Amino acid sequence: MRRLEAFGRSEAGGVAAVFAAMGFVLFGMTALGIELARANRVKSIIQNAGDAAAIAGARELSMAGADSQIIANIANGSVKRFVEANSESLPSVSSDTQITTTPLEVRVKVSAELDLPFGAVFGRNKIALTSESVARVVGQPNLCVLGLDGAAPATVWLGGTSIVTGKNCSVFSNSIHAGGLASSGSGVMTASTICSAGGISGSLANFRPKALTDCPTFKDPLSDRAPPPAGGCNHLMKFVIGGTATLKPGVYCGGLNIQGGARVTLEPGEYIIRDGTLRVGSRAELHGNGVGFYFDGPFSTLNFGSDATIVLRAPTTGPMAGLLFFTDRAQPEGRVNIINSDNARVLVGTIYMPNAKFVIDASKTVGDLSEYTAIVARNVEFRRGTVVLNADYGLTDVPVPSGIKGAGQPVALYH
Repeated sequence: MRRLEAFGRSEAGGVAAVFAAMGFVLFGMTALGIELARANRVKSIIQNAGDAAAIAGARELSMAGADSQIIANIANGSVKRFVEANSESLPSVSSDTQITTTPLEVRVKVSAELDLPFGAVFGRNKIALTSESVARVVGQPNLCVLGLDGAAPATVWLGGTSIVTGKNCSVFSNSIHAGGLASSGSGVMTASTICSAGGISGSLANFRPKALTDCPTFKDPLSDRAPPPAGGCNHLMKFVIGGTATLKPGVYCGGLNIQGGARVTLEPGEYIIRDGTLRVGSRAELHGNGVGFYFDGPFSTLNFGSDATIVLRAPTTGPMAGLLFFTDRAQPEGRVNIINSDNARVLVGTIYMPNAKFVIDASKTVGDLSEYTAIVARNVEFRRGTVVLNADYGLTDVPVPSGIKGAGQPVALYH
């Protein structure tokens, strides 16, 4: 009997000990869950603080003559303000900001030491948390291609075997679509920076350097440019077929059609193509220094045929200064302007088609003899051929419109 009673007491004590141990384990697990949740919340706060600070610093860095110490002060101050706005009980936070020039970026490291109220359970009273954020200035000094459509797939499209080279200039697609920058085939696009506000469809190997995604959208740099003034018609459905001709600036209602081996020289000035097409084909040639074309009305388009020869330089003064082609902003979406010419090597100036599609579909080289060429259009397609977009602004007296040279320099969170 005594042995049974002793055994009962021993058994009860063992059960109590087991329950005590289990309680301690459950307490430890609960405490661990609380600490992990708190650590994750703090980690998220400091990561977001670092991201915001890096972007703020990179925006300052994109400004000409930005001072490194000022940038660091801006970034570190941004961390402090973000933490204060998002937590009342976050432990002391420190941040360190580094600026590099190759590539042009701001790197922000944020550190926090978190007290552990249940640290005794784990034999540890504090835990160190860190985050690192990098924002890069993705814009380069100059703009060679900007696709303005903010929602469409393939706002900038590289097709077939196209070879597109932007020399000391950058390519941007404003589309937030998953395929806002697109490629197909074996074409290659090379530029200082290639950037999509959305995503990329097609092979990343088609873009050199690697195209960046989730970039900020790029404001239309020419949105404030007014069209040239235009009066009544000077010409109605003008045709030049064969021979040699010199044309004067004016309003060409119904379009201007140059065919049959004609060689046409344009006097300097503004050429308004109203409700028609500027069409050059059938071995014809079009030459002009100091000329700008404004496409007025819903049906005005550009079409340079495959056997046309094109040599054009934009005006140096006047309402079209620096603009080679400018399409009516009121045109319905979807108008297509196309260069098929295998001899359009001189196109000096800016091609501005804010609500239209611009297409290059040539079997030979386009633009390589131009001092500079910039393309700003709703949609841009490179279907075939080799396209060279230079930015040698100092080699020509054709002015560069505001926003093309040293354009914007947007920033993107890189890491």
